[in-house]
Amino acid sequence: MRRYLSAFIVLIFALIWALTVATGGRLVEKTWRKNAAMLRQCLSAPVVSGPTTKTSSAAPDDPIPRMPAVTMAVVGEKLTLYSDGLLLARDTSRYKIKLAIDGMGAEQHPRYWAIIPTSADIGDHTMRVSVSDWDDKPLGESSSILRIVPDKVPAYSAAHPLNILIVGDSVIHQSMIPNMLYRKLSPLAEGHLRFVGTHQPGKSELTYYEAALPGVHHEGYGGWTWQMFMSHYKPGEEKLYKIPQSPFLFVEDGKPTLDVKRYLDERKLQGPLDAAIFMLGVNDTFSIDPSKPQSAREQIDAVLSTADSLLQAFRNTSPDTYLLLILPPYFTPSYAVFERQYGASGAYFADAWRQRAVVRMLNQAMIDHYDGKDPHIILVPTNAVLDTIDGYDPINPSHPNAYGNRSLTEALYGTLVATLQHAEGN
Repeated sequence: MRRYLSAFIVLIFALIWALTVATGGRLVEKTWRKNAAMLRQCLSAPVVSGPTTKTSSAAPDDPIPRMPAVTMAVVGEKLTLYSDGLLLARDTSRYKIKLAIDGMGAEQHPRYWAIIPTSADIGDHTMRVSVSDWDDKPLGESSSILRIVPDKVPAYSAAHPLNILIVGDSVIHQSMIPNMLYRKLSPLAEGHLRFVGTHQPGKSELTYYEAALPGVHHEGYGGWTWQMFMSHYKPGEEKLYKIPQSPFLFVEDGKPTLDVKRYLDERKLQGPLDAAIFMLGVNDTFSIDPSKPQSAREQIDAVLSTADSLLQAFRNTSPDTYLLLILPPYFTPSYAVFERQYGASGAYFADAWRQRAVVRMLNQAMIDHYDGKDPHIILVPTNAVLDTIDGYDPINPSHPNAYGNRSLTEALYGTLVATLQHAEGN
């Protein structure tokens, strides 16, 4: 099998070279990127043969699609939904996956759907994703309200700019998402925009990090967890943990104390905090064993209990602030990239499928725990919008490249704009 696969790959490269020569070297970059991604997948993805793959994890496929109750998008902004992100599947081609949207269409692509709303689509539409086997036996279905809104936000001013706080791990520390979101929001807010935070990273030697823009501050730190934002206090260990203590902790009566009110007071905001965005959970759960589902769920429930404590501190301090929770996307499916990054820690951590199964459990738990429970807590369906093949570079399995971060930002932008419009209506 491997011999035939190698011959096929050589043939594909020969065809690409011939096309390049025939067109005078003018090979479209996008086409090359897609072909390269397909080749990377062929070379690095586990070979599926029957019910098992080359993986140490016993976690089975879960072909039931999972989405929040409401998915939000903005007129003129493309929303991509990847079948790979909606399911847990070693190979999505095992399944028939269909998308239907009442009153709207979507562009069908081999691995995803592209939805480009127009002004005629403004309003709510029922969106259904159904999964069956190739004998048309139904395996699962999920529905979500697709809410389309105009590309605008309420009027802001110098007295009340749009105040946004972003809290997260290394994907926020990268600063790509905060920078991209700032660029998209600034024209809408007519310059009356403030990204709140104490962290403004400079240029990094890491290729997947970038310097924060002059107006961009956030609270993103590589390797951080919900628990660290609640309790991290280790003065003198800044090199390991980026900062000596959580930005939300203050020493009161001789001991570190969580004080969100003091944090916001010291930021000297003009007007209220409009939204706080959280991208956390992957580091909290990275070592969980999904082949022991009861134990795994208990550990994830403990993580969400910690998250509840931090979110409640914000709700108590600033009850009108919307709290947007980013559903974590999968890492790369490439075993080769996983082994290069995590192989030194042993086969358990180098298992790309195990990580996918854990993230799937985390996303499902977040949907069950938060979705529709509090109108000020909003889930962002970022689990379904990331292209996990082209959206990661071969050097890194867990930090999206610029292309991947753009997709995450577009989903976040749509959810945020729709949420701010809803807040104005109320």
